[in-house]
Amino acid sequence: VSQSRYVQDQVVIQTRSGEILDMQGRFDFLKDICPGYVIDGEFLTRDSDGKVESRKVSNGIMNSIGHGTANPDDVRRVFMKAWDFIPYQNWSQKIPTESGLTVYEERLSELNEIIQKIEDHSIEMIETHRVKTFEEADDLCSSWMATGEEGAILKSPSLVWENKRSKNAIKIKAERTGELRVIGFEYGREDKQFEGQLGALIVGTDDGEVVSRVGGGFSNEERETWLGYGSPEAMMEANLIVELTFNEVIKARGRKTYALFLPRFNVVRNDKKETNTLKELQD
Repeated sequence: VSQSRYVQDQVVIQTRSGEILDMQGRFDFLKDICPGYVIDGEFLTRDSDGKVESRKVSNGIMNSIGHGTANPDDVRRVFMKAWDFIPYQNWSQKIPTESGLTVYEERLSELNEIIQKIEDHSIEMIETHRVKTFEEADDLCSSWMATGEEGAILKSPSLVWENKRSKNAIKIKAERTGELRVIGFEYGREDKQFEGQLGALIVGTDDGEVVSRVGGGFSNEERETWLGYGSPEAMMEANLIVELTFNEVIKARGRKTYALFLPRFNVVRNDKKETNTLKELQD
């Protein structure tokens, strides 16, 4: 998840962790149509036929942009799904927006007006629906998940922007995702397909409350190349944070720590500097 923001007649693309991304001028037009605002959203990519690619592919390209190794063709594949429009002064000083014209409903309306001016579809509005009951929200979320989407976020129209998690924005999803740090690994079993390659990761939260083994979700290439780092030593030296999908947080048998139930590897999150906490994974 990244943000596009305006700073002194410049457009700066910044990740949640503060890393600046070189988008080779792709979004410089924003300084002319929305100076003084931050657009919050997620970067995805399209293939040559215009089809939206998987998050794993999109994150791979965004990681290459972060490393400075992306070519211009890859950068042109990037577009943003946007969901918030925040005054730069509030965002930079971490000041919550106030009630009135800066509630979520108004920010979303302003964002939609900006997006209507963008002809190349490099920024699109996230699909948004107004619902009156939780049952409507749950039905809509279920229809999205049936097509492969992760879930939805239920937001109050009067939601103000804050530099923290809000109780007025609720995630709806069957499976959960979380970011944990790689603290160890296992080789693939001898005489098996992945012998000598990555067999599993041992991951943990920075608060020390969750430690779990993750053995699924890796592609053959990711196992063979140690997530693209070439060796187990290089992978560990990178101090990686990875995104996982899991079903529940459970108490680990015979240990004081918790573990993840049915965890699966998704992607490396080079844009993250801190893991989730136990409480965040349980929420």
